[in-house]
Amino acid sequence: MSSPSTKRFCRSFALPVWFPPVEIKGQTYIDGSPERIKAARGLRDRLNPRLDIEVDGGVNKETGRLSAQSGATVLVAGSFVYSHPQGAKAAIQELR
Repeated sequence: MSSPSTKRFCRSFALPVWFPPVEIKGQTYIDGSPERIKAARGLRDRLNPRLDIEVDGGVNKETGRLSAQSGATVLVAGSFVYSHPQGAKAAIQELR
Protein backbone atom coordinates (compact mmCIF):
# COMPACT_ATOMS: atom_id res chain seq x y z
CA MET A 1 0.00 0.00 0.00
CA SER A 2 1.44 3.40 -0.92
CA SER A 3 1.50 6.34 1.42
CA PRO A 4 -0.19 9.69 0.63
CA SER A 5 3.22 11.29 0.07
CA THR A 6 4.12 8.57 -2.46
CA LYS A 7 0.87 9.14 -4.32
CA ARG A 8 1.52 12.88 -4.39
CA PHE A 9 5.03 12.26 -5.78
CA CYS A 10 3.80 9.86 -8.45
CA ARG A 11 1.18 12.31 -9.66
CA SER A 12 3.82 14.98 -10.20
CA PHE A 13 6.49 12.87 -11.88
CA ALA A 14 6.50 11.27 -15.32
CA LEU A 15 9.25 9.11 -16.76
CA PRO A 16 8.34 8.12 -20.31
CA VAL A 17 11.67 6.41 -20.98
CA TRP A 18 13.26 4.61 -18.05
CA PHE A 19 16.80 3.39 -17.62
CA PRO A 20 18.29 1.59 -14.64
CA PRO A 21 19.73 4.03 -12.09
CA VAL A 22 23.35 3.29 -12.98
CA GLU A 23 25.80 6.13 -13.32
CA ILE A 24 27.35 5.63 -16.74
CA LYS A 25 29.44 8.53 -17.93
CA GLY A 26 29.40 9.61 -21.53
CA GLN A 27 26.12 8.09 -22.63
CA THR A 28 24.96 8.64 -26.18
CA TYR A 29 21.89 10.62 -27.15
CA ILE A 30 19.15 8.19 -28.14
CA ASP A 31 17.68 8.47 -31.63
CA GLY A 32 14.04 9.43 -31.44
CA SER A 33 14.48 11.43 -28.23
CA PRO A 34 13.10 14.68 -29.71
CA GLU A 35 9.84 12.93 -30.59
CA ARG A 36 9.55 11.44 -27.10
CA ILE A 37 10.34 14.81 -25.53
CA LYS A 38 7.64 16.48 -27.65
CA ALA A 39 5.13 13.82 -26.60
CA ALA A 40 6.08 14.21 -22.93
CA ARG A 41 5.81 17.99 -23.24
CA GLY A 42 2.33 17.67 -24.73
CA LEU A 43 1.23 15.50 -21.79
CA ARG A 44 2.84 17.84 -19.32
CA ASP A 45 1.21 20.93 -20.80
CA ARG A 46 -2.17 19.23 -20.72
CA LEU A 47 -1.95 17.54 -17.30
CA ASN A 48 0.49 19.46 -15.09
CA PRO A 49 2.43 22.44 -16.51
CA ARG A 50 4.57 22.59 -13.36
CA LEU A 51 6.40 19.37 -14.25
CA ASP A 52 9.94 19.53 -15.56
CA ILE A 53 11.04 17.45 -18.52
CA GLU A 54 14.62 16.35 -17.95
CA VAL A 55 17.04 14.94 -20.50
CA ASP A 56 20.04 13.02 -19.19
CA GLY A 57 22.42 11.20 -21.49
CA GLY A 58 24.41 12.44 -24.44
CA VAL A 59 23.61 16.10 -23.83
CA ASN A 60 26.02 18.46 -25.57
CA LYS A 61 25.73 21.75 -27.44
CA GLU A 62 23.75 20.26 -30.35
CA THR A 63 21.60 17.72 -28.52
CA GLY A 64 20.93 20.17 -25.69
CA ARG A 65 19.59 22.74 -28.12
CA LEU A 66 17.53 20.08 -29.92
CA SER A 67 16.12 18.82 -26.60
CA ALA A 68 15.21 22.32 -25.43
CA GLN A 69 13.54 23.08 -28.77
CA SER A 70 11.58 19.82 -28.39
CA GLY A 71 10.30 20.85 -24.96
CA ALA A 72 12.86 19.78 -22.36
CA THR A 73 13.08 22.09 -19.36
CA VAL A 74 16.11 20.53 -17.60
CA LEU A 75 19.34 19.29 -19.19
CA VAL A 76 21.86 17.05 -17.41
CA ALA A 77 25.16 17.49 -19.23
CA GLY A 78 27.81 16.26 -16.80
CA SER A 79 30.26 14.72 -19.25
CA PHE A 80 29.96 17.63 -21.67
CA VAL A 81 30.45 20.22 -18.95
CA TYR A 82 33.30 18.56 -17.06
CA SER A 83 35.26 17.38 -20.10
CA HIS A 84 34.96 20.59 -22.14
CA PRO A 85 38.40 21.73 -23.38
CA GLN A 86 37.78 25.34 -22.27
CA GLY A 87 36.28 24.35 -18.91
CA ALA A 88 32.86 24.07 -17.33
CA LYS A 89 32.00 27.76 -17.64
CA ALA A 90 32.53 27.68 -21.41
CA ALA A 91 30.46 24.51 -21.74
CA ILE A 92 27.57 26.04 -19.82
CA GLN A 93 27.72 29.15 -22.01
CA GLU A 94 27.50 26.93 -25.10
CA LEU A 95 24.43 25.20 -23.68
CA ARG A 96 22.64 28.51 -23.14
